[in-house]
Amino acid sequence: MTFLRLLSPIFNNYQAKYYKLRQFNLCLKIYNQFSFFIPFLIMAPSYFAGLATIGTLMEIRIIFANIRSSMAYLLDHYAEFTELQAIA
Repeated sequence: MTFLRLLSPIFNNYQAKYYKLRQFNLCLKIYNQFSFFIPFLIMAPSYFAGLATIGTLMEIRIIFANIRSSMAYLLDHYAEFTELQAIA
């Protein structure tokens, strides 16, 4: 019984960690699926008003993709950051 009581907090910690990771991964997958459409949604009013061309839309999409890939480091290494935080 004493051995199980010692391991219980460790087990609960891992359960909480994996639950948070599962939530984060779900949000990340949803964001990755919809991130392609975000620049188009932002620029749609300008495009339909005739203020922007399809070329402008494509340039903004490429810029958004570059910014997203630059920020992807933080998203891709989230698990490592949470492990370091848990240790601290």
